[in-house]
Amino acid sequence: EESNFTPLPGINRILMIIDGELILEHKNHYEKILKSFQQDTFKGDWDTKSYGKVTDFNLMTSEDCIGEVEGLILDSFEIKNIEYIKNNEFSNIAIAVYNVEGSLEIAIDNKEKIQMEIGDTIIITSESTDIPSIIMKNKNYKKSRTIISYIYYN
Repeated sequence: EESNFTPLPGINRILMIIDGELILEHKNHYEKILKSFQQDTFKGDWDTKSYGKVTDFNLMTSEDCIGEVEGLILDSFEIKNIEYIKNNEFSNIAIAVYNVEGSLEIAIDNKEKIQMEIGDTIIITSESTDIPSIIMKNKNYKKSRTIISYIYYN
């Protein structure tokens, strides 16, 4: 119910709540309440304490790259083209897709199709000059919940 975060100098963190509610207290910075699919971005060397019992997703990147996290909810049989912006500061991108709930099909460049079930993760890497097309389809009658991370690096 209460936790002190390990100090991680030189690391940027993005914390997204999957289930539950969490209070994040960043000493000398700010306090924030996070609920399902809400996120907070902070430095790893901050003195951070949390209150609450949750399931979360934590993206940690070194300071020489940039990370972004997006929560995506698809209605039954909904299809979505994943759009992301090329970052000209970096020559490479890694896209991590974590399937939280539901059954998904991911098409990469309209060629390769990957089936994803609950808990599955895939990582797609590419040079920023050759950004792949990614289309996600919910293959279920229930909503699906997915977390997509974008990591730009050289």
